[in-house]
Amino acid sequence: MNFKSTLLVAGLFASVSAFAAQDPAAFQAAKDVHVANIQERLQIIQTNLSCTQAAADAAAMKACHKTAEAAHKALGAKLKAQLADRKAMKAASKAAAAAPAAAPAAPVPTAP
Repeated sequence: MNFKSTLLVAGLFASVSAFAAQDPAAFQAAKDVHVANIQERLQIIQTNLSCTQAAADAAAMKACHKTAEAAHKALGAKLKAQLADRKAMKAASKAAAAAPAAAPAAPVPTAP
């Protein structure tokens, strides 16, 4: 795992931790996403292992590596998009909390 991936995973973990402090339902949703991302990484590694074990020569092993590398890059892009979405949601909720409350509607006069 390279440095950028490590930072990305750390950022997602921090996002999950931040959700835990705010809302249990949001925490569970973030946790589910995090678990799914881990399972995706494991699947990439397992596929790479199977491919490498079945490789008959160096060219086949190189193809396994390239396939795994492409899958890791795609997952990294997905994680980056998820992190951006979370940041946007957090910014939107902060903006909504900071916005002044709407003035109460004037009472409607009733007929006597």
